[in-house]
Amino acid sequence: MSQTKKTSKLWIIASVVIGCLVVIALKAPSGVPDCGSADARLTLMDAFDQSPGARAASLVAEHAHSAEEVESSEDGSARACRAILTLNSKDEMKVTYTMKLMEDGRFELNYAAGW
Repeated sequence: MSQTKKTSKLWIIASVVIGCLVVIALKAPSGVPDCGSADARLTLMDAFDQSPGARAASLVAEHAHSAEEVESSEDGSARACRAILTLNSKDEMKVTYTMKLMEDGRFELNYAAGW
């Protein structure tokens, strides 16, 4: 596939997902997980899979990798992260996401396409 077609295809996928803000809350027994932890990566992939844009385009996140922390609160109750999702279309999508500890011990994850 030519670079122009690949770039165009990625732009279409990003356009479908941009603006989707998905919130999923899971039990976080020890607070907000590290950006690259299994809990964070699986929650991010699940959030993407459940988004209306991904469903409409029949996209599924197969792998989340290259996760890194961008910022965190001093008390560890919130983290801003970024990662790359590999999709079932074999395309990759850069995403940013935040995780915030809720009062009941669960954490909330919000994501958006792009860095």
